[in-house]
Amino acid sequence: MTEKLYDKNAYLSEFTANVTACTPSQDGYEVILDKTAFFPTEGGQEHDSGTISGVLVKDVILKGDEIIHITGSEVSGEVLCKIDFEPRLDKMRNHTGEHILCGLAHSHFGYDNVGFHLASDYVTFDLSGPLTKEQVYMLECEANEVVMKNIPVKAYYPENPAELEYRSKLELSSGMRLVEIEGVDSCACCAPHVKSTGEVGYIRITDAIAYKGGSRLTLDCGMRAVKSAKEDYNNLSEIAKSLSSKRETAFEFFKKYESGVAALKKELSDIKKELIVSKAQNIGSQSRLVVFEKSLESGSLRIFANELTNKFEEFCAVLCPAGDGYGFCISAKSANAKDITQKLAEKFSARGGGSPQMTQGTVQGDINEITEYLKSL
Repeated sequence: MTEKLYDKNAYLSEFTANVTACTPSQDGYEVILDKTAFFPTEGGQEHDSGTISGVLVKDVILKGDEIIHITGSEVSGEVLCKIDFEPRLDKMRNHTGEHILCGLAHSHFGYDNVGFHLASDYVTFDLSGPLTKEQVYMLECEANEVVMKNIPVKAYYPENPAELEYRSKLELSSGMRLVEIEGVDSCACCAPHVKSTGEVGYIRITDAIAYKGGSRLTLDCGMRAVKSAKEDYNNLSEIAKSLSSKRETAFEFFKKYESGVAALKKELSDIKKELIVSKAQNIGSQSRLVVFEKSLESGSLRIFANELTNKFEEFCAVLCPAGDGYGFCISAKSANAKDITQKLAEKFSARGGGSPQMTQGTVQGDINEITEYLKSL
């Protein structure tokens, strides 16, 4: 059984240990130490990084009572281990911030934490019930008040857990570790945390969405929150500048801009429709009609084909540029559009589908060869 040094001192970044096993594996070597401060991937939190005697630790996993360190090279004897402490401290801040928010959500709304993931660049947690925008903002404000109160964060193994009230996703008994923030939260948790809420720093909820009948919140704490807030500020400033507005009124200006764009799109769509009708009127009637329009867009193919309904007896095929090939729409009367599409697929690797009356898709090849082939069917 590996002794968990991070249980006793979450701030330990350098230690010596003895290698009790070093076994070759598919990913390198599986190293077991008699004691370790490396936190493994567990409870939704990603593992620590660092080195063992200068050898990079690629992964840390939990197997039963043993903590396995995955390294690229063999190590043995007494080893000096170093943890990348800045990423560790970042995770400690964010994990403690998540405890604060979940504790507040539980006390205010009775919601449970039903999902959690703490990675190197984002944190998400899932609550068992829905939240309004106002409730999310309230939780964020209260969480930052908890930070400013600098309440001690206590991690310990209680003697009689059955007598205590605490949050947990699992049924636990002996060997359970509690992380407690007095008056805010008490939760079963295996991960390292900061010593007091003041060390968490700024708590920022960057996103909140409905998820599986509840809520999924995305969280930034400490420097993560500072950096993401600065990025959002810079982006908003650039948007405001492009709209010739102040940051405070950028959204109002954007809504006006969006409304104007929608009106222009509608006007453009009407003009395109008029152009298609005009082009269709100038095309002569044929039994098999094949039309290639360089200026046509794929989204207008069906409209063009419908406008040509009275211009053919068997079928019409309308083509236009699309990516590195061509889009097509085949409309059929006495012919079968699906059969024609199948022949295109066999000859030119076309892709598409639809009904016997109309199909759409894309085709590769020389446009002249494709056109002549369709006319010859």
